[in-house]
Amino acid sequence: MSSDFMLGALCLLVTLLLYFFNKQLYRRFHHLPLMPLIFTPAVLALLLVLTHVSYQHYMGENRWLLWLLGPSTIAFAVPVYENMAIIRRHWLSLSAGVITSTVVAVASSVWLALSEVVQRSLSVR
Repeated sequence: MSSDFMLGALCLLVTLLLYFFNKQLYRRFHHLPLMPLIFTPAVLALLLVLTHVSYQHYMGENRWLLWLLGPSTIAFAVPVYENMAIIRRHWLSLSAGVITSTVVAVASSVWLALSEVVQRSLSVR
């Protein structure tokens, strides 16, 4: 087996272990910074920087994790449809939150990217 495959598989294993460990940690200590959607990516990013693993190597065996986001995004459509009255009532605050989070996500991705090529790629996504 190639070393790229082994590194990708190791990254996948570390991602899954870290996520499940983080879920247990959050259940025990219910603090906002320990939420799995906040803490796990932060620790993963820190590990990748400290071990000098590139994003391409990390995503080598983790692409299927991104593929799973499609069906889960569709699954959110049902609760959105069921709560349309609430969404219509609070459209202004929801719009402000979406716009603010989009600007922060794009700005932080570009700001944290190491090279200009990565900046361009991340800013589009």
